[in-house]
Amino acid sequence: MNSLLPISSKIFNLENFQDSIMPNWFSRKHELSLLFRASEHDFRASSFHSHCDAKGATITLIQTTNGDIFGGFNSQSWNSKGYNYGDIGCFIFYLKKDEKINPIRYTPVPDPDDGKYCFVFGDSHFGPVFALDIFINDQCNQNDNIVYQPFHYYSNNNTKHKNSPAIYFKVKEYEVFQVC
Repeated sequence: MNSLLPISSKIFNLENFQDSIMPNWFSRKHELSLLFRASEHDFRASSFHSHCDAKGATITLIQTTNGDIFGGFNSQSWNSKGYNYGDIGCFIFYLKKDEKINPIRYTPVPDPDDGKYCFVFGDSHFGPVFALDIFINDQCNQNDNIVYQPFHYYSNNNTKHKNSPAIYFKVKEYEVFQVC
């Protein structure tokens, strides 16, 4: 059995996240336990899955080389089965690039073409994928083809946030926390 790593983050102040942000997003208090830090595993998708699959609900924090911080909540366990899954409890968020920006939460919306939801995608070739909105590739710290397509399957009252992360970016760090 994998022991959980001590709670800490190289990306964001977790005490602030748990005390100020999470109470607005969840109906009860949750504890976070670090499952995975990309820089400690060469940013490998296979390592993400070996540490995070079948662990229950998780929060993923992502920091780009441009300083953007965003992520997502998967209400179910990650898997490597190669298909879309999840439920209405999943969401993505944007935390900051500028200290003046308040955290923004984006909830699932159906695809305008077919009315279906797409929450998360589990595949051994990729890290965390939240529909087409946040897509983390293998070795995302080296590849420019990481795509962030906001407001396709997740929305905040159907309005774009003017400070959204760039569409193409490199990842400086990403961390996955089990939500207990």
